[in-house]
Amino acid sequence: MVELIESYFFAEPTHIMSSIRRSDDGSQNTDEMWTQTNALSGKMSSIPLFILLDVRTGSAAEAFAFGMKHAGRATLIGQTSAGAGHRVSYERLPGGFVLGLPVGAAVSPIMGRGWEGVGVIPDVETPTGASLEALLDIVRNELR
Repeated sequence: MVELIESYFFAEPTHIMSSIRRSDDGSQNTDEMWTQTNALSGKMSSIPLFILLDVRTGSAAEAFAFGMKHAGRATLIGQTSAGAGHRVSYERLPGGFVLGLPVGAAVSPIMGRGWEGVGVIPDVETPTGASLEALLDIVRNELR
């Protein structure tokens, strides 16, 4: 879904992220995620894009923000995100327990790393609750 949404904001296919995962035999496989052009890509690829994030931003929302930031396509505003960047497989265990087992890591082809444990760092850091006002200030200044 992240690749599908990102595709609206790029005029050409763009390598946004790679997923490194371990196979059952212990070897590593890398899958590349690329955007694909669609009917709106040409129009939406030139509009300014801002993404608000905070400590509750996690998982796929972080993947979207991280990819768009490091592809130079969006400005991120807010606080550093949760840092949930690994793909996880869930296995049921006896007694009603569930084991979450990391099976893959997302890595930016530009940065050579992901956001697991460190979060996605915004371009414009704001105090909690001030992100929207900071965005509005940026837009007002650009329109002048």
